[in-house]
Amino acid sequence: MKIVVLSSNSYVWLLPAFAYCLNKHWPGKPAVDVVHYDVPPPVLPDNFHAVAVGSQEQYTWSRGLISYLASISDEIVLLLLEDFFLLETVNLEALQELYSYMEADSRIAKIELSYHRLGYAHEDYAMLGGVQMLLSGKETLYQTCVQAALWRKDMLMLFLDPHEDAWQFEVQGTQRMIEARRLGLWSGLILGTKPPILSYEHAVWASAGECPDVLSRRISPKLREELRAAGVLPHD
Repeated sequence: MKIVVLSSNSYVWLLPAFAYCLNKHWPGKPAVDVVHYDVPPPVLPDNFHAVAVGSQEQYTWSRGLISYLASISDEIVLLLLEDFFLLETVNLEALQELYSYMEADSRIAKIELSYHRLGYAHEDYAMLGGVQMLLSGKETLYQTCVQAALWRKDMLMLFLDPHEDAWQFEVQGTQRMIEARRLGLWSGLILGTKPPILSYEHAVWASAGECPDVLSRRISPKLREELRAAGVLPHD
């Protein structure tokens, strides 16, 4: 599957720590596309491939993502952000089953892989290999949130607005999705899982429009020290 991590000029310094955690907890060290702008990432492991979109001044978050998605042929992508630091070994068998399930059902727009969907209105859906699938309510908030998820590319691009940042897309993209359902123009499914497939620390916590250069205090001291010892945390 196509694994994509989105970054920006303000956050590229987090990528070595992200890569360290992913390669530690993802068996087989998969190929990862790092989508960034004009500030190049630090040196990363060989399984990470940097893809430069262009000058960040010329792009919003959504426009940059649209540009990247238009350049690939994959129908489904696993989207991550550079401050999602994996904490536990990824269940690749369960993840592949979800991917195959999504491939086989064109109605599925997204499968969230984190805890996030549990916090909003949902109902039990299908059971898949011991994983309880969750179906998001049709008018539930944050259906287009940017927590870790498998996305069907054409459906993601349908609701992206090139003028929006990530926070705006989470709110306004959801409203566009809800309105499309109300009008009978779209009937895609937003799914989640219980338990979550990916367990990670959200390493930077910021309000809309902010780009802090320090790690959130939500990061456990143990992980912080491990990252420092590995030499992948230049400053915090």
